[in-house]
Amino acid sequence: MSKREKIILVVMALVVLYGMYSLFFSTPTKVVGTSSAKSIGEIKQFVAEVTNGLKEDSTDRGLFIIEQAKSDWKSY
Repeated sequence: MSKREKIILVVMALVVLYGMYSLFFSTPTKVVGTSSAKSIGEIKQFVAEVTNGLKEDSTDRGLFIIEQAKSDWKSY
């Protein structure tokens, strides 16, 4: 085995060891929650604005979109 192959194997082993350490032994990072009351209120306001905009569109397409949004959604 040449010197170059040995160096590559050593570097690869170090990377694998570091990956195992970071996967199993390091502390997980904290996930900051973004679902505050303010953001939920903003989302509800946005949905109300979009719904009112669709209601103004009295075409068949707009009414179809509203009816589909109200119905239960099936997950596939």
